[in-house]
Parts: sequence; structure tokens; C-alpha cells
Amino acid sequence: MVKQAGLRPVPLKEPIQVRVANGQSLDVLHFVRVTVVVGTLHLRHLLGVITTHLPFVWGYPFLQQFNPMINWKSLTVQITVGKKAHTMPLVQASKL
Repeated sequence: MVKQAGLRPVPLKEPIQVRVANGQSLDVLHFVRVTVVVGTLHLRHLLGVITTHLPFVWGYPFLQQFNPMINWKSLTVQITVGKKAHTMPLVQASKL
């Protein structure tokens, strides 16, 4: 995904070990600077790069800071900042 998006990974001085939802431990060797867009909300963020078959994985720091609400029926995610809610689809309809 990093290469496909044309992002430039920046190497870390030391690897950071992370544990993903299935319990697997992975090493973060690089990070990228990105703008995360949720609806009309644009967030500048540093993201760790891991090798996975998934397009991206939200990490605990992001989840803790923004506490997104996931609606599994409508397949959307909502993040509220201040009093404004921002919503985006979880998956593209073509992927279903």
C-alpha cells in the first residue's frame, strides 16, 4: 500500500514491535506521514509501516485518540471531533 500510494517511508532508528488483532507480532521498521481523511475531516498523522495483506491497520494510539464508532450494518466508521461527526465507508462497495 505504501508504494502504491507513492508514500516515502522514513526508516526508524530502532524497530518497534507491535501486536496485531490476531496476536501476531510484527516489526515496524519505517513510518510515513499521511493525511487520514474521514468524511470531511483531514488528520495529519504519522503511521508505522508493517507488512500485511490488509490495506491498513489502525493502531491503538489512533483508536484511543479518536475512538471511532463502527456501524457494522451500514459498514461505516464515524469519528467525532468537537461537536462535528465525520463518517466514511469501511469498504468500497466493489469489494463486497
